[in-house]
Amino acid sequence: MQTNPRPTLISKLARVALNLAGWRLLEQPLPGPRGIILAYPHTSNWDFIVGILFKAAMGWEMRFWAKGSLLNIPVFGAWMRWVGAVPVNRSAASGLVQDTVLQMASSTHFWLALAPEGTRAYVNGWRMGFFHVWQSAQVPLGLAVIDYGRKEVGLKGFLDAREEEPDVAFRRIEAMLDAPIGRRPNLASPVTPYQRESKDETTSP
Repeated sequence: MQTNPRPTLISKLARVALNLAGWRLLEQPLPGPRGIILAYPHTSNWDFIVGILFKAAMGWEMRFWAKGSLLNIPVFGAWMRWVGAVPVNRSAASGLVQDTVLQMASSTHFWLALAPEGTRAYVNGWRMGFFHVWQSAQVPLGLAVIDYGRKEVGLKGFLDAREEEPDVAFRRIEAMLDAPIGRRPNLASPVTPYQRESKDETTSP
């Protein structure tokens, strides 16, 4: 599998579709055979369609985490697997991270694409699964935007893995993203580690 394959009919058609819809593609080659790409912000079902079209336009083979229940839906589940879906068991997050790191290390080509918020709804930060995979696998982290304000889709750049605290890494991430605007801006989560709310914080006095 080529990291940056030559254009095909499908990639050309996807590019035409995005251009006709008014999207400007932010294109950069993948820096190697393994890595992670984060797509931000994720506030609408349309993000998945735009993202899949961009993936097709670039001709990339990507994996992505998806709810296991979605992959059990007849026809749709088979299609999801075909485009790269990997089932997620949310009750065993650490196992998912370890399994992903092992798959990445043993594969000749493995790029994982994720929406770091983990949901279209507003949450107080990003889920940390990507961070643990990034730090453990020591692979490039690509930052992609689906920016409805600038009408841009694609890669802003890549960050190398460093031994650093999450807050430091998130400052690097936020600076490179440059404040993209989601389709539903009020649902965009802040670029900061997710904080689980305690019962005391969620219960009214």
